This record gives sequence, C-alpha cells and structure tokens, in this order.
Amino acid sequence: MTTTADPLTLLNFAFDPELGALLDVMPDERSWWWTAAHTPIEHTAWSAVFLHDLVSVVNARTGLPWAVCGDTGSGRWFQVYGEPDACTVELSIPGDTNAMAVLGIPGGRSEMVAVFGGEHTVVVERRQVLTLAAAHAALDSWVLGLGRVPEGFDVRRVHY
Repeated sequence: MTTTADPLTLLNFAFDPELGALLDVMPDERSWWWTAAHTPIEHTAWSAVFLHDLVSVVNARTGLPWAVCGDTGSGRWFQVYGEPDACTVELSIPGDTNAMAVLGIPGGRSEMVAVFGGEHTVVVERRQVLTLAAAHAALDSWVLGLGRVPEGFDVRRVHY
C-alpha cells in the first residue's frame, strides 16, 4: 500500500465530477480560521464541519487541551479548553482585547472549581464547567452565526 499526503486523491469522483471540483476550491465567502494546542499559528478552515470536528477532539487527556476558532470578517472567536465532559468556553468581546466572556449555565452554582488542561489549570465558576455540546452551540451561534450567546446559556465578562 502506498501513502499519499493528499487523501482526496484516493477518492473516485467519477460518480459526481462536480463534487470533485467543489472539493478543490476553498470557499471565497468565508474567513474562518483555527488554531489548537499543537499549532503555533492560525490556519484557514475549509468548512464549518472541520471546525466542529476540531471541537469534538478537544481533550486534555489525549493531548489536545484547547482549540480556538474564529472569523476574520466579524472578528468573533471562541475557545474551548479542557476535557469533553468538563471544559470551559470563552467568547470574544468585540472591541476589547483585554476581556472575554465565559459561557455558563444561568442560575448554576457559582463556587470556584479548577478545569485541567495539560500544563495549565483554569479556575472558573462551577456553572461555567460545560460539556463539548456547549462548545458546539457556541461555535454555531457566536462564530458561525450572528454573534449571539447560545440559547440556554449566559456569559460573564472577565478582564485579564
């Protein structure tokens, strides 16, 4: 078996040549980017599906403790940090580079707890310890959507 750096070359697009052509062209209308624990620079994302796939594999136990996804056009970004069943989700605040909004569950418990992610520990309110489902909702509504906090959540502004 031979290997290739481009797995798309292994696909046979004879059944739909138009689909093959679409896969060769990056969408012009999007400016989505991502970075993660193993990438020192931002990379362009080809699709929202890729961004959701990236969020799905964030897991400090397996060596990918965080990922950030953003949109250059709107300037909105979000970060997920931790493990699938215990992570924090941070949202950008337009026009303020020294602050972020931490996603939480309204009315939840507010005692402080630690979320571990590799070499770092983040201390947040217990109501801000979420699952990856919340991260997916934040990606859809904040970055890919219209800059809205996902339904069923609230945010607390934090300065650093």
